Amino acid sequence: MMVISEKINGMFRKVGRTIDARDVAGLQEIVHANVAAGANALDINTGPGRDNAAEDIVWMVKTVQEVTDLPLSIDSPLAKVLKAGVEACENAIIINSIPAEGERMATLYPIAADHDADIICLTFSEKEGINLSADRRAELAMLHLATAMEFEIEPNKLMFDPLILPINCAQDQPQEVFAALEMFKTLASPPPGSTVGLSNVSASMKHRKLMNRTLLAMLCAHGLTSAIMDPFDVDLMNVAKTAEIMMNEKLYADDYLKA
Repeated sequence: MMVISEKINGMFRKVGRTIDARDVAGLQEIVHANVAAGANALDINTGPGRDNAAEDIVWMVKTVQEVTDLPLSIDSPLAKVLKAGVEACENAIIINSIPAEGERMATLYPIAADHDADIICLTFSEKEGINLSADRRAELAMLHLATAMEFEIEPNKLMFDPLILPINCAQDQPQEVFAALEMFKTLASPPPGSTVGLSNVSASMKHRKLMNRTLLAMLCAHGLTSAIMDPFDVDLMNVAKTAEIMMNEKLYADDYLKA
């Protein structure tokens, strides 16, 4: 399973300070720590409330790719910020993200096609909201597939995000997410990927780490192929490694946790 680190994000004070000060060494130290923790890709996000987010993300991308060749997930709700980050990126690119909305798809799919980027495809639209059935999530995934075909983007470049909601306000939703993941696997051959923002499930709650670890194991059992998550949670990373064994994706060895 691909582990996309959530920790290169300006919402975290340490990262935010490096952005404000244009502290190259400081941000690169954080990057080295994420790579050492086992991240397979890095989500690059300026954080909220920045007046010059496009400039900030360009600086972040250039600074990060000086010290790692891992794929970079360019993360912003603003199309101009995504575009700026993608254009600055020399590593493999993941666009995070494109909702199932006509205007946003028309703007961002050409950028993805031009830069051979993978795409995190949100299975929701602002008009319908996010509290959707598994069937509706699958329908919106099909809309993404159809749009990708228009731009000659292969299905294996897509990563469907069924959207994880906080468990304290949407306790019925994990079952819909599990069902949606099963449906996503049947939509194309080879099947597209999938991802989630894992820590959303436990936002502002007690027992966060336990909730995140439990949910990750259950998502893997339904075919999840990647997650935006905390690589510094050793037990969480061990859940991911063990799930790969249980799903027969990796060969068991006594020292598999050290791999």
